[in-house]
Amino acid sequence: MTAAEYWTSHELASVNSLGTLIQGLRGILEISNAQERKWVFRGVADPTYPLHSKLFRLVQEKSGAIPDEAAVAAEESAILLRARAWNLDRHRSGPLTALQMLAALQHTDSPTRLIDVTHHALVAAWFAVEKHDDRDGRIFAVEVSRRDIDPNWESAIDPFWDSDPPDQWESDFWVWTPPPVEDRIARQHGAFLIGGVPNNIPNNWYLYEDTKRRFRQDTVRNITSIAAKVNKGGRGRVADRPMRTFRIDKEAKATLRWQLDTLFDLSHRTLFPDLAGFAKTFG
Repeated sequence: MTAAEYWTSHELASVNSLGTLIQGLRGILEISNAQERKWVFRGVADPTYPLHSKLFRLVQEKSGAIPDEAAVAAEESAILLRARAWNLDRHRSGPLTALQMLAALQHTDSPTRLIDVTHHALVAAWFAVEKHDDRDGRIFAVEVSRRDIDPNWESAIDPFWDSDPPDQWESDFWVWTPPPVEDRIARQHGAFLIGGVPNNIPNNWYLYEDTKRRFRQDTVRNITSIAAKVNKGGRGRVADRPMRTFRIDKEAKATLRWQLDTLFDLSHRTLFPDLAGFAKTFG
């Protein structure tokens, strides 16, 4: 079972224009308006990508196997120790907490367990059409109502999951909207999904329209590094924790990129307003 097969089986619609993108997002607006739900979004330029953190991918590449939470946590601790040895946890506003340190590392392309998302659906759309015009893109819409992290977790010097993880650490996920310690976080309306590597998977992961074939733990981890599954609901019922996905037609990428820049000022220049972003774009 690949991530591509899983996402494809749950797709709501294929987006081939700005109009069909807005139409696809309209259903999310209707749910949010009726039930006061909050959403975050993620755009990827290839529809086959798993929902994996960069840290999860690093550990998998090093070991040649699908990692568990212990392996990811060990690599994470080593990275934080090295970053602190370089005094990278110092900021003009004062010492960085563990989450702030991880956010800064994430936005300079260092591997962390954080998964980038945005509160701005059109920013996610831009990331979905940013590159790879030879393949489709994808947008994820994840409902995160009542899943904000505890304020005490945010202020912890060490990651809160090191010493006292929540009971659902490996079977659920949380969202964190960081302070703007980096300009690009603010410009991108950035947030992060946080959770442990899925463990003790409940018996409700399956291909849409094929509910008899349940997924094993490694299958789930091959799709996502947090316990976030696509859930559309059905039979007139809104899912308890809906997550939806849209495919963006590769033929529409260039046009959508131009439209998002022209109408909404979304581009490399505005979303990566720093020297590292400039170097990434033109280096």
